[in-house]
Amino acid sequence: MKARFSPFALTLGITMLGCARQAVDLNVERATVLKTIDVENADLIAADTAALRAEIPVGDTAYNVTGGQIFRTTRANALEGYDFATVRYTAASILDPPVVHLSPDGQMAWVAIRFRFTYTRKKAAAAEQHGELIDAALAVYEKKGGRWVGAALAQTFPPADH
Repeated sequence: MKARFSPFALTLGITMLGCARQAVDLNVERATVLKTIDVENADLIAADTAALRAEIPVGDTAYNVTGGQIFRTTRANALEGYDFATVRYTAASILDPPVVHLSPDGQMAWVAIRFRFTYTRKKAAAAEQHGELIDAALAVYEKKGGRWVGAALAQTFPPADH
């Protein structure tokens, strides 16, 4: 007896195979997102301007929400918020365990995290001022081309009198 397949059954089978997705290991993705954040901070401390620019894919835009404003960040203007001529970041410490949430398909993530950044600022007459900055942030990442890329960042800082 010959097996016969109807065109509908054949089409349905092909469609189902095409829609099947491989399971995503969210624990692996969570660790990879946190590693991405570590690399971003290492680039900041090293003042690696090429790496900081490369964190934003060509043609992409990331958004930074801070101080009641929304800033568009592209690869071309990625360094505008940094003053590497007078400020040298010396450390980035995570203060609280980060909260990482991933979409079920492992393509989007948001991270609630709080940092302490220490820095040295060059002053007139070769004097240096040491300081720290506390930054609480909600960062959104997208998985693009097999890597996690920042899409949006909302951050707050304690009042200056703290």
